[in-house]
Amino acid sequence: MYVNFFCMLFEYLLYLLTMNEDLLHLAIENLGKNLSIDIKYEIEYEFLQKNNYQIDGKLLFLNEIPFKEFSIEMKNNLSLSVLSNLIKLNEKINNLLVVSDYISKPLKEKLRHKNISYLDAAGNFYLKKGNIFIYIETNKTSKNNFKKTNRAFSPAGLKVIYSFLAVPNLLTKSYRDIAKQSTVSIHTVGKVIKELLRDGYIVKADENNYVIRDKERLFQDWVTLFNKVLRPKLKQRKYQSLKKNQELFTSLKENSENDSIAGELAGQIMTNYLIAENVCLYTEKSFLEISKQNKLIPSENGTVTLIEKFWKTQESNNQIRVNPILVYADLLDNPTPRNIETAQLIFQNYVKTTL
Repeated sequence: MYVNFFCMLFEYLLYLLTMNEDLLHLAIENLGKNLSIDIKYEIEYEFLQKNNYQIDGKLLFLNEIPFKEFSIEMKNNLSLSVLSNLIKLNEKINNLLVVSDYISKPLKEKLRHKNISYLDAAGNFYLKKGNIFIYIETNKTSKNNFKKTNRAFSPAGLKVIYSFLAVPNLLTKSYRDIAKQSTVSIHTVGKVIKELLRDGYIVKADENNYVIRDKERLFQDWVTLFNKVLRPKLKQRKYQSLKKNQELFTSLKENSENDSIAGELAGQIMTNYLIAENVCLYTEKSFLEISKQNKLIPSENGTVTLIEKFWKTQESNNQIRVNPILVYADLLDNPTPRNIETAQLIFQNYVKTTL
């Protein structure tokens, strides 16, 4: 059993190292194109300990350029959830460079505000150190961004992953139970588990059961892809309310059986930090029924969005809002400064303890 575990662990680390190496080469190549120079460099791939903190390795530039050596931290699909860790790492490690395949504009602003150097796969780069200030923003993203070759990150696969993240111990249940919870076919569940196992997201606990190996990594990838892959595929429609906001909020809470409040209103309920301007409601009911109950009229620019529910509500769950994981993702779909701050609070107070 221990031999199998260490074999799987070795395969996963090898996969991760190869993936990170390809990303770093691509990022440096594109940085060179943006600077119009052929960058020469050396990389030491080690899990190094510096000041009691672990980094992924060292990057040394050999050209006659003002920046020479960095301690590198590799993060695929960099998300807001790791910002606090990066801030601590930046305080302890000199010349830290965060390298990621993709960094959203709001997150780049946060990194610059905290003076954290970064490089993404498109060669977008930020460095402010002493008299050196370099800021490259091409408004381009790498063609490899969000490319997932496995079916686990298809729209149906993302439904299954959400259920794994939201429902404790679901991976120990039968494929039939998982399919029912995720509103997908049993065949889809089998394919998703196979792909997650292959890519190191889950491992076999024993002959019949699996466990999530790195829940935070899976969560980060799911959040990044949910708004780009699954959400656009869900049936949804915008409305404008004939009621005042507070009256509408009360109405939604009172008529929320089998419906789940999400987005800004859920963020307001959970934190008392945000005053919701937009309302998002996941529902199993017909949109017509909901609109009649709450006096909603269709409007392309409406502030109320009804969305098709993509999971099965557990009988023991009497919450009127969606799982914090989904609230977090919904808030980042509209990344205003206040929404980002609220998402951070939700991550720290609700999500982090479950990962």
